[in-house]
Amino acid sequence: MAQVSNKNTDKKSFLEKRIHEQAVEQFYAACSKALEGLGQSILGELKFENEPKSFNCEELRYAFDEMCSSKSYPYDFVDDYLKANFKGYESFKAKKIEQYEKEKTDQILDEIGGLTELLRNNGDIPF
Repeated sequence: MAQVSNKNTDKKSFLEKRIHEQAVEQFYAACSKALEGLGQSILGELKFENEPKSFNCEELRYAFDEMCSSKSYPYDFVDDYLKANFKGYESFKAKKIEQYEKEKTDQILDEIGGLTELLRNNGDIPF
């Protein structure tokens, strides 16, 4: 699985690593869904002007059919395809994964806060 490199990966806690993994999965799932929709839409009949010869919409459609049947995501294929066709893809990818990490972290903190409040209201936590 392709991941955004982070210099402090070894110093991350289990929770931070898992949040990063989920953010990467969310990013690729969103990209895959968008590309699958593009390939199956009327725009799937078009060719990119600067598209590498190894990629075409028929190949894209086939890759996503395979992906859906195997329940795995072709991260390298998605990266190669998007890098070849969109400027600034790597920085976009890093920013989106960072955004997803923050959203997931905030969600977890909200859930912990809600649980703490519930326990306080029930008298299970004295503070």
